[in-house]
Order: sequence, then C-alpha cells, then structure tokens
Amino acid sequence: MEGINILNSIFFYSIFLIIISPIIIAVFFICKRLTKKKRIYMKLLKEGNGYIESKQYEKAVESYTKAASLYPKEYVSYKGIGTAYFQLNNFEKAIEELSKAIELYKDDVELFYYRSGSFLKLKRLEEVINDTTEILKLNHLNAPALLIRGEVYLLQKKYSKAIDDFNNCIKLNLDEVKDERSISSAYRELGYVYMELKDFGRAIEYYTKSIEIKNDDSKAYNNRSFCYIRLGNNEEAANDIIQAIKFDDKLGAAYKNYAHILIKLGKIKEAEENILKAIDLDSENGDFYIVLAEIRLLNDDYENFYNSLDLALEKGIRYYDYFDDNIVNKVSNEERFKEILAKLVIEKWGVRLSEQ
Repeated sequence: MEGINILNSIFFYSIFLIIISPIIIAVFFICKRLTKKKRIYMKLLKEGNGYIESKQYEKAVESYTKAASLYPKEYVSYKGIGTAYFQLNNFEKAIEELSKAIELYKDDVELFYYRSGSFLKLKRLEEVINDTTEILKLNHLNAPALLIRGEVYLLQKKYSKAIDDFNNCIKLNLDEVKDERSISSAYRELGYVYMELKDFGRAIEYYTKSIEIKNDDSKAYNNRSFCYIRLGNNEEAANDIIQAIKFDDKLGAAYKNYAHILIKLGKIKEAEENILKAIDLDSENGDFYIVLAEIRLLNDDYENFYNSLDLALEKGIRYYDYFDDNIVNKVSNEERFKEILAKLVIEKWGVRLSEQ
C-alpha cells in the first residue's frame, strides 16, 4: 500500500512538473529578456549623460529618446531629452519633454529649474513664477529660485514682491546656505529695483554692498556709474566705468555710460568714439542710439540726429532722459521730434525698464 502511495506521489509530481515546466521556462526567458532590456536602457542613459557632458546635445537627444521608447513610464529619459533641448536653445521642445517628466515625477527640483529657464527665455513670465514657486515648495532653501522669481517680478514691475524675494534670498544665505555669490547677486538686483524707482542713492548703497562681496562684477560697477551720473557725480561715475571696463572690456553699456559722462564734460569727440564702440559691441541696444543722437544734435547734425532716434525706436529704448533739457530745446518745437515723443508715450523724454 505504501508503495502505491509513493507511485501516486511520483505520478502527480511528474504531472505537476509537466504542467509547470513550460511556465518556469517562460518566466526564465521573460526575466532574461527584461534584464537585457534594462541593461540596454541603462546603457542608453549612460550614453546620453556622456553626450551631455561632452556637449554633443543632438546625440544626447537620440540616446535618451531610445531609452524612453524602452521605458516610457520612466521620467529620467524625458529629463535628459529636455535638458539637451534646453542646451540647444530649443526651449519649446525642452518644455514639452520636461513637462512629460514632471507628469511622471514631481519631486525633482531640476525639472522645474530647467523648465522655468525655458519659460524665461520665451518670456512666459507667469509660468516662470509658477515653476520657481514649485521649486521653493520642494526646497525652501533654494536661493537661485528666489533670485529668478525676483527678477521676473522686477520685469513685471512688481517691485514690492521683487524686493521681498531678494531680501529673503539674502537672509536665507546669511542664515543657512552661506553662498556669497547669491548674496552679491541679490544686492545687485535690489540695486536694479531702486534704480528703476529712481531712488539712485539707495540703489548705490545696494550696488556697493554687492561689490564689497564680489569686487569684479562689471555690471554692478556699470549700473552704479549710471546712478552716479543721474546724481551729477561724474567723477565717481568715471571711476566705476574704469572698473567695469577693466573686468569686462566687451560690456557695451559701460562705453555708453562713459560716453554720457564725456558729453557732460564737453568732450564730444571722445564721447562719440565711446558710443560707437558701444554700438559695435551691441548694435541692438536702442539706448546707445539715443546717446549717439545727442552727440549728433550737439554737432548740429539734425538729419543724423533723427536717423539715430529712428534706430533707437526700432531697437527698443530701455531707459529715459539721456538728453539735457537745453539740448532738447534745440528741437522741441519741431514736428518730427514731437512725433517721436508721441510714439514713446512718455513724460518729458524716455521710457523705463529696469536694467542699464
């Protein structure tokens, strides 16, 4: 009887093996296939990362795209594609791919950082604010997010919000992060705010704080020089221009400000040389042509005065009041000049933006 039971056990075990063996074999091959697929996926990601490091962004897109086709529910591939498109300045595609990644995984700060940068390049300012706010929800110690959001508020002329973000950035860095570069940048941005508000004395205070931390910031020197010009302190303005050019001899705005100082000092020929150099460095800055127009007017070259103003309007004017009243009086009654003033839609002369 015992022998029969043993035979029955062997029989049923054999039947079990016959049934289960194909399943085991199938599972084995599936696992083997999945393991191979995963290896290929990881290899493609590594390949894409290598292309990013070597700045071969088109090839990076290809590798990450292949990886995404293997595992379409993994966010890392889309992050790689979006990052590569960002570096290629294809910001629409960057946003598209980074948004796919965010749909799959919302806790990666870098996704929002690159997407906000793409939105900023496309001047989609409200979306920049949304993404930088998300970054701060994920990491309240993220000083760059405060800086970026503050800069956007500055562009939108929401000055109180900009001031809050820059001050919070400074406090955060003093208390927690200890990043002197961020502190310097925040002070400089506060200088922009108060320059925009025409509080040039206070703007100088913040630019000075920025320079005390980072004493090779050409833009801080240049913008402080502009404030000194507005306050009639041409000597300090000239000193700052020298420093700005020392640290960046390709900064067109510095030569523009220097030309402005030279005009006030009556050195018209030198002023012309400097403004032409500024235009050579940046031919798309409308303010440079306003200063050139002033020089043309001082030389009684009315036709080129108006030609320069037309170019200023075409390029876009960033600030105001480069002309002294007594100079403007030379043309204030001319219809052509009145038409230009009407186009500018301003008080007296000029329009405002935040940065000089």
